[in-house]
Amino acid sequence: MTENFEDNYKKFNLDFAKSSLLRDSVQDRDSDLDDSLKAAEQVTHKYREDIIELHLDSIRLSHEDQKDNRRMRWNYSQWVFSYLVCYSMFVFVLLIFDGFEQVTFDLPASVLEFLVGSTAVSSIGLVAAVVAGLFNKREK
Repeated sequence: MTENFEDNYKKFNLDFAKSSLLRDSVQDRDSDLDDSLKAAEQVTHKYREDIIELHLDSIRLSHEDQKDNRRMRWNYSQWVFSYLVCYSMFVFVLLIFDGFEQVTFDLPASVLEFLVGSTAVSSIGLVAAVVAGLFNKREK
């Protein structure tokens, strides 16, 4: 009976030692996994910050492009409007001069019709361009 007890005791000690080694091994693996997980989280966090920063840069550039586009459109629209006003005034002055008999200025009726018609077409075209620019559908 003593032999069985000693055998069982040795077997228990051996099993206990194996379980301790196994537990230590598992704990080492867990700590290695925890370290790996922390490192992966840091890398992921860094990449996430980089992606967010790139997206913000893209939004900033898009905003700057839109501001530049608006500024160019504003300048262009000012030139077009100034041209239309000057041209309309020029046509008006020609009509007034032609209408007064005292000024020696006589234009054929076809020229006057052309001037009045081109002024109307320019005005209508400008209004159409402005309306199309205001209500166009932009792709995003």
